[in-house]
Amino acid sequence: LLGDGYPSLDRLRTLVGENGTDFATVEEMLSAITETTPGVDPWLQEAERPFATLSFLLGHMLAPEKVVIGGRLPRWLAASLAMRIRMPASPSRNDQPFPLPLVVAREVDGDSVAIGAAIMPLQALFFR
Repeated sequence: LLGDGYPSLDRLRTLVGENGTDFATVEEMLSAITETTPGVDPWLQEAERPFATLSFLLGHMLAPEKVVIGGRLPRWLAASLAMRIRMPASPSRNDQPFPLPLVVAREVDGDSVAIGAAIMPLQALFFR
């Protein structure tokens, strides 16, 4: 899985820099890049396989309905990556296809990792 490298934000900054746009920090880069920034597409190509493998493994170990991609990624970048994820089909079990999770981009704004995206609906309904 990690033999080809890890699709980190530092790797994205490196690829963007190698393609002509240097940023001092990841935060600076995240607020400035767009879908057409040179270096973004190569990062997406590199990130496809590791994220597909991770999603496939999560599907078999934890059986979630969805795998949400997000974190610090801009929403458009998470969506672009999620659309590219293709997992191999799993063998049928008991003559039924094995359900793999749907890979989606986050829909929550803000630092969902720090506050826990799962608690947000409860906060909206009960803790106003």
